[in-house]
Amino acid sequence: MLGLPVNPHMKPLADEPMTQSRVAIIGAGFIANAHLEALRMIKDLRVTAVVDPNKGAADRLAERAGAQAFTSVAEALAAAVADRAHVLVPPPLHATVGTQTLRAKLPTLMEKPLAVTSAEAAALVAAARENNVALGVNQNFMFDPLLTRFAANLKRGDYGRLRHVGVSCAVPLRQFAARQFSHWMFEAPANIILEQMIHPLSQLASLLGRLEVTAATARPAVEVAPGLAFHRGFDVSLTAGEATAQLHMSFPENYPTWQIDCLCDDALVTLDLWRGNMVRLGRTRYLEEVDNGLIDARAGLSRFSQAMVRLTKYAAGHLKLIPRSDPFFRSMLASIKAFHHAVDTKTTFAADGAFAAHLVDLCEDIATRAGVSRDAAPKPKTLARRDSTPSFDVAVLGGTGFIGKATVERLVAQGYSVGVLARGMRGLPQTFHAPGVTLIEGNVTRPDDVARGIGRAKFVVNLAHGGGGGSRQAIIDAMVGSANAVAEACAAQGVERLVHVSSIAALYLGDPNAVITPATPADTQGAERADYSFAKAEAERALLALHASKGLPVTIQRPGVVVGEGASPFHSGVGLFNNEQHCIGWSNGRNQLPFVLVEDCAEAILCALKAGPDVVGRTDNIVGPVRLSAREYIDALAEALHRPLIYHPSAVWRMQGVEIAKWMIKRVGGRSVPWPSARDLQSRGMLARFDTAQTESALNWRPQADRAAFIERGIVAPAKAMG
Repeated sequence: MLGLPVNPHMKPLADEPMTQSRVAIIGAGFIANAHLEALRMIKDLRVTAVVDPNKGAADRLAERAGAQAFTSVAEALAAAVADRAHVLVPPPLHATVGTQTLRAKLPTLMEKPLAVTSAEAAALVAAARENNVALGVNQNFMFDPLLTRFAANLKRGDYGRLRHVGVSCAVPLRQFAARQFSHWMFEAPANIILEQMIHPLSQLASLLGRLEVTAATARPAVEVAPGLAFHRGFDVSLTAGEATAQLHMSFPENYPTWQIDCLCDDALVTLDLWRGNMVRLGRTRYLEEVDNGLIDARAGLSRFSQAMVRLTKYAAGHLKLIPRSDPFFRSMLASIKAFHHAVDTKTTFAADGAFAAHLVDLCEDIATRAGVSRDAAPKPKTLARRDSTPSFDVAVLGGTGFIGKATVERLVAQGYSVGVLARGMRGLPQTFHAPGVTLIEGNVTRPDDVARGIGRAKFVVNLAHGGGGGSRQAIIDAMVGSANAVAEACAAQGVERLVHVSSIAALYLGDPNAVITPATPADTQGAERADYSFAKAEAERALLALHASKGLPVTIQRPGVVVGEGASPFHSGVGLFNNEQHCIGWSNGRNQLPFVLVEDCAEAILCALKAGPDVVGRTDNIVGPVRLSAREYIDALAEALHRPLIYHPSAVWRMQGVEIAKWMIKRVGGRSVPWPSARDLQSRGMLARFDTAQTESALNWRPQADRAAFIERGIVAPAKAMG
């Protein structure tokens, strides 16, 4: 065996040294927050440096950590402020950054995978050996509490020898659902193996030892974006000595599961990692029929008792009575703690460089046997140079999203040349590679990028909301600040018209007697609303004030519940989907909702560019004439998907009660949170009626009015696109 996880418990290790070691976090992305939280719980470690080329990201994480921020690895190494490193950069940079930290003789914990090729992985292992320094990889699912418990029992001899392991892993992919195909895992077809399949492979290797692939097949590739092929499932057969293993993995799936069935001499042990329970099917001394009944009863009682423990820990964690104890964080903490313990005691870490390199070898072997390409899609060729001021008719900021794609398509079809400001260049649909479209790589939060994104455009469409933040004020500052920054850039460039795309969330929609028209202002009691709604309303007020005081040529559009191909049909405007099968409504579900097709939304934006000067300073609600109720929408979606979807009506008082209960738990847990307002919950029900006659007339806009066509385009098409 390659080694079981070391000391997975959450208490500090007794034999750790008392002096603190200084840790540098290199890469300030999403996973860095989990690393920081875990490191804070290990008393003999202290984060002293954060490195990221994005200075804002480095500064924010460094402030939380009480550390110094750097924008390059060389700068941090020269400052000599760290003894160890956590390398959390994108996988293609692992070899470069890892080599730097290892040559600096810093024990290095790398996020998985160790590298993107076997050659790079071998080079990192060699660098660690040459510099006599520890190299480990955060294969944190090896340290899952259930897997650790099973491994300890197995080692003790509780089940006999392990003969076969079957893994069934069906997972959702947030990036796939959001069509964020610029993520590294989509750049080449084989990347998904290194990004996702490496997790169950690490679990199999930790249980069985060195693995060999005997067969591998992949589902046929589908093109998710121009040049980007994606395989949605794999089946792999493996051996390890006399033991065998079978791995099925698929993504994205509607019903998630991660189950490991371990067949031993004297038991079948099932680890349900998704739901956090372990069930042993063994034998008793009784006859087979009695034996089977007792085994089933014990299994049921075991599942029930484990479920009660999980619920108790969940509640206790929210009340801050116990430290964070969810399986993901416990596995992260155990992995990180075990690595640093191995460094301190000069022992071998279970997921050391050699182990991690073996996993990369397995991934390459699986890709080869399954006929999965490792070649990345070509980069787009329509990029504007960073030293240029590009020229086009219309600049679309935030243009790679759902509404943005439809807008760019419509503009190009009408003969406009279009510039699109985007953060990521890979994985964009064919729309953005069409003649007449120029891509500008940049971020709407940076004034220089905004200026380049606008270029010499005559018109600007602002679909970007500017990002978020950790607090209510930070969210408001980001969204209002972004709107103001775009407005200032438009004024400086002499733009003829700015179309600012807001949302009906800026309105109060909870009064069933109210009729919403273009004259209806943003919610005047927005301070009682949720962060997003309030920020949208404040951004509108800021732009209208600039129009009144400085003549900003802005027109504001508030799309309703936008549906269509390119977005998930499980729309939050219809209700809360804790899972896809059950929709918890914002009302009784019988009132008509303000739907609009995404192509009609794009058409309204085009109409605003063509319209006369009367639209300047105006606010329009972009809502179509086909207005299904939430119940009707769910029924139509269920029919399109052939699935048993259920709508659960809600009353405001009941939802308010739930929110107050959450508020009480958070306050008892020491969190400072505002009192939940019934006003926001009332508004989410969208009981008010919309009158769009003035908008349709002013814009010369004719949205889809046929109910059957609306259902086909708005519900059936996105349902079919889910596959």
